[in-house]
Amino acid sequence: KPHRAKEERGREHMADAGVEAEAPCVVVEATSAAEFLRAAVETLAEHEAANNVLIGSARRQAREVGAPSSRFYLVDDGGAAPCGTAMATPGEALLLGVPTSAAAAHALEAHLAGAEDRK
Repeated sequence: KPHRAKEERGREHMADAGVEAEAPCVVVEATSAAEFLRAAVETLAEHEAANNVLIGSARRQAREVGAPSSRFYLVDDGGAAPCGTAMATPGEALLLGVPTSAAAAHALEAHLAGAEDRK
């Protein structure tokens, strides 16, 4: 892909300038709303106003039997807390948490686009 070549040149330029590249990010799917909240609530709370719908929706699903079935995504860059989050509920808008890095946003975007392609 031509886009990949451009990314590689960008990384090489950053390395030549002495700038460290961000850690690679991996998107993992939490098995439940409760697991998602245990892993992500502190990260989400850092931008509570922006993430309040995501936090509230996940809490509702964690405590209510029969709540809509959602998929919960955590972006891991090797740090102690997730660097990105998302919640996908069929028939509703995708809820994205405020990412802590551009790499987290790109990893989540690529993962979700791949999930759409697999349908």
